[in-house]
Amino acid sequence: MSKPSIICTIGPSSNTVPTLQELAEAGMTIARLNFSHGDHRDHLNLIKNIRLASKKSGKQILIMQDLQGPKIRTGILKTNITLKKNQKLKIYPSSKTDNSLPQNSLSINYPNLLKDLSSGERILIDDGLIELTITSIKKDHIVATNKSPGIISSKRGVNFPDSNLTIDPITQKDRQDLEFGLKNNVDIVAISFITNHSDIEKLRVLIDNPKVKICAKIERKAALPHLEKITQKADIIMVARGDLGTDIPLAEVPFVQKSIISTANKLKKPVILATQILQSMIENPIPTRAEIADATQGILDGANYLMLSNESAIGKHPVKSAKILASVIKTTQQHLL
Repeated sequence: MSKPSIICTIGPSSNTVPTLQELAEAGMTIARLNFSHGDHRDHLNLIKNIRLASKKSGKQILIMQDLQGPKIRTGILKTNITLKKNQKLKIYPSSKTDNSLPQNSLSINYPNLLKDLSSGERILIDDGLIELTITSIKKDHIVATNKSPGIISSKRGVNFPDSNLTIDPITQKDRQDLEFGLKNNVDIVAISFITNHSDIEKLRVLIDNPKVKICAKIERKAALPHLEKITQKADIIMVARGDLGTDIPLAEVPFVQKSIISTANKLKKPVILATQILQSMIENPIPTRAEIADATQGILDGANYLMLSNESAIGKHPVKSAKILASVIKTTQQHLL
């Protein structure tokens, strides 16, 4: 088994050349740029700083461009919606400000909402903090019932774990971002919310450069039946546990993780374990024992990369997070010898 490597998401906590140098010296081999945040000017500055840090440290740092994909969100609300248990809510397929909508209503920026959803299916908002069940489909909106008390605010992520969505994983924004990334010689492009291997083939045509590798993020239940074909077509696989954990029951995530990693290992494709690796270190200087055990288990499962997200992007201890992850990798390798 080869030694796993570290991927760090770069953000305000880690965007300077000295910090990037420290991350490289701690073991970062890939810097991830999350194109859900920032503009092209921000990302160009990051790319320049990463390359300068690589030169100064003498360490190779590959650049991963992570495309946002079709992130479905709630609309912009004038005020937050406070829901009681079993309260009904009207949902409209729109991305406009919700000022003109009736009381206890919101919009979701998915145009095929009425066509793709059915009664009895669930709608999860804000990583599952709000769970709605569709009770009826009307001409211009959906009626759903809330499971437990909660608050809905603007631009919260929305998942449809029971539905088959007809959605293109490569948006117009992604195309513009991809053009920028290729112009600036990114090494890896990660595609979000894919459901089958044809999504990778479309991206491969757009990239038109065999040197640029494609990372397929497995974060939707609909992708799981096509896992082997997706893995065959992709260059790298990512176990994206965040959105995946809202699309499938949380208790299933460890078993799906093992299945994805096993499939990638079998087909000899590098595989990344991502999301909440050292989540507590966003605030705290040391991780929890459970996080160390989780990272170790990911390595034992066969992960080739462990990825830091908010820990290195906006956390208080980006370099220490990378160093601790490096120590976990080293210790696990010693036990495997």
